[in-house]
Amino acid sequence: MPSHVFYSIDIKGVNGPETADSVYEIIKAYKMERNVVWGSGSNGEVHDRCNVLAPEIPRFFGASSLILTHVWYLLGCLFLCPLKNDWLMMPDMTSETIAR
Repeated sequence: MPSHVFYSIDIKGVNGPETADSVYEIIKAYKMERNVVWGSGSNGEVHDRCNVLAPEIPRFFGASSLILTHVWYLLGCLFLCPLKNDWLMMPDMTSETIAR
C-alpha cells in the first residue's frame, strides 16, 4: 500500500493484553508505526497496553471514552475532560448496525 495510507487496528483482546504485544511485533516488523492508529474499542486493559508498548503510535478513543467525551461535549464541559487518546473515530451508524 502507498505510504500515505493509514490502518486502523482494533485489537479485540480475546487473549488479553498479550494480543497487543503480538500486534505490536507485526507493526514493528513491517515498520508501520507512522501509518497505524490502534487500540481496543471494547477492552480497556488491551487499550492501555497499547499505550505502554508504543506511546508514539496514536490510539483511537475506545467505546467508553468515546461516549464519555461526547457527553462532556454535549454538557459544554469538554474542557474539563482529559483527552488521553489521539483519534476520534465514530462507529459506522447505518440502519443495519443500529438494527443489530
